[in-house]
Amino acid sequence: MRVQTPKCAHGAMIAASERRLDFFVVGVQKAGTTALHEMLSRRPDIQMASGKEVHFFDDETINWNEPDCDRLHSRFSWKPARVRGEATPITIYWPNALERLHAYNPNAKIIVALRHPAPAPSRTGAWSGSAATRRFRSRKQSVKAGSA
Repeated sequence: MRVQTPKCAHGAMIAASERRLDFFVVGVQKAGTTALHEMLSRRPDIQMASGKEVHFFDDETINWNEPDCDRLHSRFSWKPARVRGEATPITIYWPNALERLHAYNPNAKIIVALRHPAPAPSRTGAWSGSAATRRFRSRKQSVKAGSA
């Protein structure tokens, strides 16, 4: 599939023809992409998209022969001398997303967040299979058995 370079238009401080994001954060679930997005957002010299996961390059409703980058670019203020990035983890494995990203900016840096394939942490932040969790459950059962 041949992806054309986007013809992006959006008026502001940097000319639309010169607008391109500098880097992208992609990766797998529970690999720390949200934490990375938040940490990078705190840096004064980096501007991350307002809100994580813009889902631009994985959007199949876009005409990729002539993509309109307004939705992507509207998530940024275009003041000069800032590095801009966006974090949509699914981009790493969505069909054609990396090719679209490359067509958009062949010089963009890609930060890939991976993790060990061991069980991912639960939403509570505790490792469900960790030794500490097993000890906690064991003690909880012991207390229940002792009070019965």
